[in-house]
Amino acid sequence: MKITRKKPLVSVCVVTYNQEKYIHQCLQSILDQKTDFEFEVVVGDDCSTDRTNAIIYYFVEHYPQQIRVFNQLNNVGPFKNLIDTCEKAKGDLIAHCDGDDFWLPNKLQTQIILLKNNIDITGVFTNAKTNHNLINPIQDHIADISDALETIFTKSPFVRSSLVERKFDMKSIQTYLTTNNEIYDFEMYWLNHRKGKLMILGTPYVNYNRNSMGISKNPEILEKYASAIERLKVCGLHDDTCQAMRLDLSIIKYFINPSKENKINRHSYLKSRNKNIFILVKLFLPVFFFNSFRNLVRYYRALMG
Repeated sequence: MKITRKKPLVSVCVVTYNQEKYIHQCLQSILDQKTDFEFEVVVGDDCSTDRTNAIIYYFVEHYPQQIRVFNQLNNVGPFKNLIDTCEKAKGDLIAHCDGDDFWLPNKLQTQIILLKNNIDITGVFTNAKTNHNLINPIQDHIADISDALETIFTKSPFVRSSLVERKFDMKSIQTYLTTNNEIYDFEMYWLNHRKGKLMILGTPYVNYNRNSMGISKNPEILEKYASAIERLKVCGLHDDTCQAMRLDLSIIKYFINPSKENKINRHSYLKSRNKNIFILVKLFLPVFFFNSFRNLVRYYRALMG
């Protein structure tokens, strides 16, 4: 029996690989969204070897008009899988959710209303929670992508699983990916949103699964970030922004390994625009005093509700 699907306004692109512990909750949280528009769910499975694919097809069986699955024949990596999955999208807007994260109620409806009412906004991010804590204590604001990239490593306002954006030029992204072989989220944000504005919501609408062995803990990946910054410079990112990104990256390296080789030029940091009080304290105080300061601030915030 042929399945008839209405043209969706939104395509929710879910990328996954070996996430059998999380994918059920991820997909259910998306399908439970209450909206006044049609949306589809496009799942890209990067050749999982666990039960992830079986769980996905459980949802296909129960939601045949809403879910489509794209299975990679070989493991291609997260970003190639993301691009391939987005290419399958039929909606004019694309929402993202990684297979180990899940959405909170009213997320999609809230973001789509904002995109409909603000034609100059090309994407909407929201805050996120992890272990019941906010990722960032931010307020609603409109951001220029260049400014936001200046603290992309230490205080990024971007959680990909929160993003809803207008459909972007897949061909240019594919060309960039082919040329550079491996790209990162912040490169895609620049390519897709350099001609528009981003809206950032302080309310958390996503539960983010923070990986303790994530890329910010991986020195090898951090080194590759430096190359990514240079690629963006070639693509037109202003040199001042690139310099700020390099400084931000050096701070992360120093926090992981506070050696003489990774020592931060404090004067350069004090001259930067987007200073973070925790980073400032950590650069000038020993670890013990920094941790005491951070715990005191957390305690104060808890008291204030």
